[in-house]
Amino acid sequence: VEDKTLHRISYTYVDGMVEDQGLKRPMLQNVEDMKVQFFDGEEWHDFWPLNEGLEDGQPNLLPVAVKMELELTDYGKLERLYAISDKSAARDNGDERQ
Repeated sequence: VEDKTLHRISYTYVDGMVEDQGLKRPMLQNVEDMKVQFFDGEEWHDFWPLNEGLEDGQPNLLPVAVKMELELTDYGKLERLYAISDKSAARDNGDERQ
């Protein structure tokens, strides 16, 4: 969010390359605030991936859910909750899967 406008930044390559090389497009205006949180199956976090419990340096696969809160000048506070995966996939707790 910059100057009350939510922007989408996309890159030619998946790894993001250099931040200054991203294509910046406005998506939504009159945005007062934006907050994103990630649910690991037990609690909400302000960042992902989590660094806890990483034995081989690989990030956790996916959060169980993602919550996005937008506060808009015209409509007030909006909240959206997206289910992403189940708890076992998010934690990747070493279960043997074939």
